[in-house]
Amino acid sequence: MTDGPAQVLIRPFNAGEQRFLVELWKRCGLTGPGSRPDADIHGCTGNPWSELLIAERSHSPVGSVMVGHDHKRGWVHYLAVAPDCRFLGIGRRLMRGAENWMRDRYVPRVEATIRPDNLVVRGFYDRIGYRPADFDVFEKILTHK
Repeated sequence: MTDGPAQVLIRPFNAGEQRFLVELWKRCGLTGPGSRPDADIHGCTGNPWSELLIAERSHSPVGSVMVGHDHKRGWVHYLAVAPDCRFLGIGRRLMRGAENWMRDRYVPRVEATIRPDNLVVRGFYDRIGYRPADFDVFEKILTHK
């Protein structure tokens, strides 16, 4: 799908783009201690309930979004746009691609996890119609034996 002045194509990930993608996620601050982006890519691309979408501009990848679902709830991860391509509507197009992927699978809702102090991203999601959910997320870090 292409649209808008930035002429962006949203398409599935190609395995040859993995190195670029991991570097993009690092530049966008989406990885950190304990992150395993290569394993996340492998887990996503090897799973029929998930997809990794790429934003391409001028034949080069400039963004990504990882989507997945459990039939009743969809999740968005690794939404990233290259810093020199921000404010061109690419993030909106990636989210539209993610939402359409969910609609095609009859997933009724989409959720994104956002750090409370990430005001820029919170503002982005607010502008495209997302609202805070009425529940808290609890987590437990599992250690391996």
